[in-house]
Parts: sequence; C-alpha cells; structure tokens
Amino acid sequence: MNNIIITRPKEDSLGLLEILEREGFDVISEPQLEINFFEINPDFLKQSFQAILITSANGIRALARITNIRDYKVVTVGVASKKEADNLGFTNVVSANGEKGGDVDILFDYICTNCSKNGGKLLHLAGVSISKNLKDMLCNAGYEALRINLYEAKKIEQINDDTAAKITAEEIDAVVFYSARSAESFIAAIKNNGLNQSVKSMKSICFSHRVADSLPTDLFEKILVTKEMDSNSLVSLLKSI
Repeated sequence: MNNIIITRPKEDSLGLLEILEREGFDVISEPQLEINFFEINPDFLKQSFQAILITSANGIRALARITNIRDYKVVTVGVASKKEADNLGFTNVVSANGEKGGDVDILFDYICTNCSKNGGKLLHLAGVSISKNLKDMLCNAGYEALRINLYEAKKIEQINDDTAAKITAEEIDAVVFYSARSAESFIAAIKNNGLNQSVKSMKSICFSHRVADSLPTDLFEKILVTKEMDSNSLVSLLKSI
C-alpha cells in the first residue's frame, strides 16, 4: 500500500506528511477542515484556573494568539497537542495520555485522578464543534469548569482535480481520517465530484472507533481503526494491509 490521502487541516498535516513520506508512502494532502481563529477579548484569563484543558493542537495555538503568558498549568489530550504547546513556549504542560494520542474520555479520566474538585476552576479551550462536551462531563462529576470557544473548524468539502483523477483511476489505496468532521467533509467532496463508486476500492483508516462509526459502511472497501491514536500505530496499520 503506497498511495495515501490524508485529510487533516494543513498545519496539522505537516508532521504526518513527513513521517509517512519517510516510510516510503506517496501522500496526498487534502485538508477537509479550515481552522478560523476568533478575535476574542482575553479578559477571561484574568480568572484563576486550576488547569487549562486542551483537546487539540488548535486549542493551544489559539491560546498562544491571545496571551504572551506561557506558565499556565496546561493539560493536553495527548502527545501531539503537548508537543505543539512545548513548541509554542508553554512551560508547564502535561499530556493526559503520556507519549500517546488521546481523546476526551482519556483527558476526563486524567482530570478525575489528578485534579481536586476543590482545587479551583478548570478551563477548556475548544472549537465550536466538539465530539463530547468535556465541560458538562466535568461539572456533572463535581468540578467547576468553564468552556471558551476560540476557533471554528469549517468543512471544506472539496478535493483538487488531480486527486479526483487519481481516485477515478483507482490509484489511491487508503484515506486517513482523524475526526468525524473531516470524514464527513471528505465524503461530501466525493459525492460532489460523483466519485462514490471509485472510492469503493479504497480503505478508510480511522484514528478512533467514533470516527469509524461515523462512516457509511458501504462506501469504502474496508474501515480500519489504528490501535493507538498516534503516527506509529498509523504506519504499522498501513504496512500491515
């Protein structure tokens, strides 16, 4: 398996492109989400927070845009968002899932184990569209939590003509989805280009069962899920099929 489409937003895809190309894959980047950061008054940061919770790299990028302070206690959903926080100069950052990728449930479990319900308010910096409402989960568990939306991930629902031609010629082996929204956008692009039949020869590689469950079961040849939510698991899965 050599020809792969990845659908992550442009900035998020750069590291993945490099990894896959280094492993010998021919990779086409077709971002299906465009990140629009909001211009927002940062006065809410004047409050005292036990921790700032980050569920995507865009959350920490958004925080870096509105403040020069870098010593907040930050808990990220997984290793990729922690690395982005480190790169942006944040100095007090921990990944809820160590050196692996994570999800909202893993972050919630980490908070319940490591943060006190009496230790102060928790702040979730997020996008408009979320898979699970972490703030409500925390409040229902007895924590005081606040959610602020700092960006929006808009669906693109388009692919370029060269990619469409390769799909038509059945030259693409697999497409990789990190989120249900990017998968939905890609499927809309496929339908817009009349490529429903052509993608049936492709495999769908998903980073979680939640993403896999969002896909039509009859559209792709196979729907597969990585063992872990990280690039090593992705490479292993791609090499095994």
